[in-house]
Amino acid sequence: MDIPKITFSKVSSTIEKDFIQSCFKSIEYRDYILETPSLKGEELIIYSNEKMIGTYNPNISEKTGVKVATPSLYLVIRMSKSTGLVLGEMIYHLFVKREVELIRLPIYSNNNYVISMLKRFGLKFDGVFEQGKIINEKKIDIYYFSIRYEEFKKLKETFQSEYIR
Repeated sequence: MDIPKITFSKVSSTIEKDFIQSCFKSIEYRDYILETPSLKGEELIIYSNEKMIGTYNPNISEKTGVKVATPSLYLVIRMSKSTGLVLGEMIYHLFVKREVELIRLPIYSNNNYVISMLKRFGLKFDGVFEQGKIINEKKIDIYYFSIRYEEFKKLKETFQSEYIR
């Protein structure tokens, strides 16, 4: 089976804008993404080969003098392989193409699959904001993971998978 090619593209067409708006309106988006939906940021379309499968916003800041990404990522199609490929491509994109020094990922505690994937990728667990969000009248913790560029270089050397290029 061929590995799908994951790419990120700036929103340029009405179809892509409509796709992003439909993602923002989904219940799953609200339940798993920390961001308030907006096209004011750098929202990108995630493609698997030629098919739109999600949205991605790098959310890069240099307010502290360190180039830090706190990305948001939403997949319409969530399968084990595609999620891993998208996470790997996002990490590669942020460190290699966008030259960030640190990626910080806040993840809701109800997103068990992504939490286990981040641990498998070797991201460091930084801490938890207990009961930091209410979703469907239930208090949810927010877990924080991070990876520095130096750790990414080591990860590329040791990670035996097609997820990281």
